[in-house]
Amino acid sequence: MVFSVTVAGGEHPTKMIMTSLTVVPRRGQFYAARATAGLLAAAGTVLSLVIMLAWTVAALVGGYLVLVRTDVSGGSRRRRTPAQAR
Repeated sequence: MVFSVTVAGGEHPTKMIMTSLTVVPRRGQFYAARATAGLLAAAGTVLSLVIMLAWTVAALVGGYLVLVRTDVSGGSRRRRTPAQAR
């Protein structure tokens, strides 16, 4: 997990991980901070996807309810029998 966060952060390909580890000599603390950052980023992503899904469902249900309850024929909602149509 920590390794994937540092790779995604771009520190391993550019060798900036050496600078980060030099500045923070306690590697446990460094990796814990990286893991926390990765978990927070993942949680934020999941939360935003859940919120987006909820809004999408609400929009679809709301649109459906508007269409179902709207009279688009221009007349009354009562159905005419063939005898009444004449």
